[in-house]
Amino acid sequence: MKDKNSIQRKEAHSDSTLPIKDFFIQHLREVPIWIMSALFLLFGASKFYPFMPTPPVAPEAGRFMGALLSTGYVWQFVGLVEIVGGALLLVRNTRLIGALLLLPVIAHIVPYLWILARTVPGIPMGLFLIAMEGWILWENRRKLSGLLGSASSAHREQEIEKLN
Repeated sequence: MKDKNSIQRKEAHSDSTLPIKDFFIQHLREVPIWIMSALFLLFGASKFYPFMPTPPVAPEAGRFMGALLSTGYVWQFVGLVEIVGGALLLVRNTRLIGALLLLPVIAHIVPYLWILARTVPGIPMGLFLIAMEGWILWENRRKLSGLLGSASSAHREQEIEKLN
């Protein structure tokens, strides 16, 4: 009788640890996205209240930043987009919207870091942003294919109507 009970306890124990492992692995996969979200929340907030130190920049990068700041609104608008996009990344259901919102921002951050700023830490930061953006878009490729597929089929229908 003891053997049967010990086997049942062992099975119950192994079954109860499985969800814990799945929970841990699932949340471990979320950590890079949380880091990306935190980066955008922090850097976006720093555009409204500059609480982070500004490192020395190359002259070309300084002129670019000066042009953004001189408009009076672009710098804060980019900060707002970064805050909203970073917040949307935190929630799984809105992650794709956040990634799409941040896509043009990342498309400007990476060349700025690699070409204008020419900083060594900019290279891994740019690679991280590209990798995370690609990962989020890849995980949502079915949603995106549906969106792009319906647009392309509508375009094909218009082309067919023109031929007729």
